[in-house]
Amino acid sequence: VMLPSGRYLVLPLSIRPRSAGAAPPPAQPYVLRLGSAKPLLCEGRRLPPSAARRGLAAYARGRGSCTTQFEGSVRLYTVSDGAGSLFYVENTSHLSRLEVSLDLSESFNLLPSRGCLNTIDVIPPGHEQLLQALSLGGAEDGWRMRLASRYSASPLLAEVHSPELAAAEELHAVRPRAEGSSWGRGAEALFQFLR
Repeated sequence: VMLPSGRYLVLPLSIRPRSAGAAPPPAQPYVLRLGSAKPLLCEGRRLPPSAARRGLAAYARGRGSCTTQFEGSVRLYTVSDGAGSLFYVENTSHLSRLEVSLDLSESFNLLPSRGCLNTIDVIPPGHEQLLQALSLGGAEDGWRMRLASRYSASPLLAEVHSPELAAAEELHAVRPRAEGSSWGRGAEALFQFLR
């Protein structure tokens, strides 16, 4: 890949599932090979998991296909490449919470980042979430992905995640959209007040 001069962030990612409650795996060594006709300055940095989440979000938005529901209030980005698939959702609604159900149970040789091929998530207005990342189990056996998705929207839905998101699970955490409007945050505050 030829890149113009500038500053770049390289994120080596492995989104293999972990068992619930298991300690994070030890850091894995990796090799990054760069070639240039001019000298390059490279520095290693330790970044928080939120940097990986933002990187995956940018990758999904930039390279993924986008399907919309509810007149554009829901954007589901799906990107598949030689390493697997990502599913990233944005709730652009000002008032409604969004329930997204992904059923990938008929897929073959794909490892889900959340440890389960069926997920249900309720996303507040003006928020986004990485729903699932599928890694290839082994390229030599082939693979198949079959997705069935279901959406519903209502301001009265309670926030639910199945399987549950661990408190320390930054990668799949629900976060305010970078371009989120104050309407979404205001509606969420109103909903909390009415509960």
